[in-house]
Amino acid sequence: MVLINQTDANTQKKWAEKLKAVGIACQFPKEFSLAEILADENDSNETTIQYQFTPPLVKTATPEHTSEINLEPWPLDDDSKNELIESIEDKSLQHKIAAMKFELQLSSSAGRDDHALILQCFAAATLADACDGLLVDPQEFGTVDHAQIYAVVQHHCQYEINKLNGHHSPLKAGTITKPIHSSIAKPTNMWAKLCELFKRFSRPWTTFNSNAISVNRIWEKEIYAQLPNAINQFCALDQQKNKEQVSAYLNKSHQDKGASLALQNGLMLSLIKNGHPDTQFYIKAVTEIGKKVYLHVDKHNANLEAHPDTLANLAGFRLKTYVSMACAKTFQSPSLPCESTLIDGIEQYHNSIIKLADKPVYKSGHGIQANILFVVMALLANKNKLALFHLKRNQAIKSMCHHRRILLNLTTAITQLDEHKVIQNANVEKDFFILFNGYRMPSEALTGKSFHEMPILPNPIGGYVFTWLYLKLFKGQTETTWKELRNIMMW
Repeated sequence: MVLINQTDANTQKKWAEKLKAVGIACQFPKEFSLAEILADENDSNETTIQYQFTPPLVKTATPEHTSEINLEPWPLDDDSKNELIESIEDKSLQHKIAAMKFELQLSSSAGRDDHALILQCFAAATLADACDGLLVDPQEFGTVDHAQIYAVVQHHCQYEINKLNGHHSPLKAGTITKPIHSSIAKPTNMWAKLCELFKRFSRPWTTFNSNAISVNRIWEKEIYAQLPNAINQFCALDQQKNKEQVSAYLNKSHQDKGASLALQNGLMLSLIKNGHPDTQFYIKAVTEIGKKVYLHVDKHNANLEAHPDTLANLAGFRLKTYVSMACAKTFQSPSLPCESTLIDGIEQYHNSIIKLADKPVYKSGHGIQANILFVVMALLANKNKLALFHLKRNQAIKSMCHHRRILLNLTTAITQLDEHKVIQNANVEKDFFILFNGYRMPSEALTGKSFHEMPILPNPIGGYVFTWLYLKLFKGQTETTWKELRNIMMW
């Protein structure tokens, strides 16, 4: 089902162009008019379409086929809108649903062949894309837009497409065969327990939707039903040790590692049990440890003025403290990490790095990771020009090349937007998910494969920060709920 706000004289032409771009060259009958179909509400229209599958949808072009598709328009009443709105947490989608005027059902006859199914699915997706509408998949993925539209139909048609390409896979229809993934550091403690639960219930290729925020619904219910036992184990066995570690950092004069460790624990508790009493201890610890680091920044910088390499290295390590503090300040009612704290971290890093003149940041892996973290913080804090400057400054460095390439594309796309606009380029969004998926629970723990690059932040902090980058740049959101955060961060 496609939700549509309005169409214009060019919508039908754009629809055909979108179909051609995905690999479906088609011809509508001369008398076919999308505008007239939508105007004729509640009347079913059967349309015969001639089409041919071409690359990139399939490896080699297929012979021409003819299929019938039924298009049935309905006015979208307030009750239907409210039902859809109440089923999702995504605020930008809620606003978009409220603006829709029509729903258009696309169907084909019973006993359809593989070609007809693929045509029907991609016709719905490309129409939604052509008129900036929404695709509704009530059985599995719900309401989606932009790049997720194509991910959903790819999910449903991949088995049939594989058959056309000569791959006689035993997997069922809709199975994801090539999930987009990245690597995270080897999980420990609670992270490991949750990953083991995920492994137990499903093979990875049946759970991932490559660049959409979704999992198999049956699988989701099974796995989340097991969380209470894991939570109890975590609280009983791991929490006391974790609290002792964080308390030790609180008693030291200043430690850059302590703030991120505290945030890791606070985040994990909030992801698995919102409102857990120990969460407050950890979030308060982030702020207290961070204040001690703040007090020593100027003193350390003055002492290291003659050693710019050491100063830059230290500034890189401090970024984790600043980003942890920025997250902690907006943690209770989750919203975009505190901009002023992000800027404080960005400025201390930038001022240290520019003292290196034209030298590379530094060659260690930690140094390059810090440079990437700086870019992510800059994008969250609307310091896009600074992000671009540092990405281009280190473009000759081969380390972390995937992170830098994707973030450079992302930053370039942002600089071309009008103020307060969100990115709507499907290719940029798909590219972003290649990177983002490496920070989403449980990533490498399920796939067993690697993006071959170190994470810039340990999970779940990495997942939390990249989730905010996604919400800000692609959804225009500055606040959310823990339920939505779980849905995004944990597949």
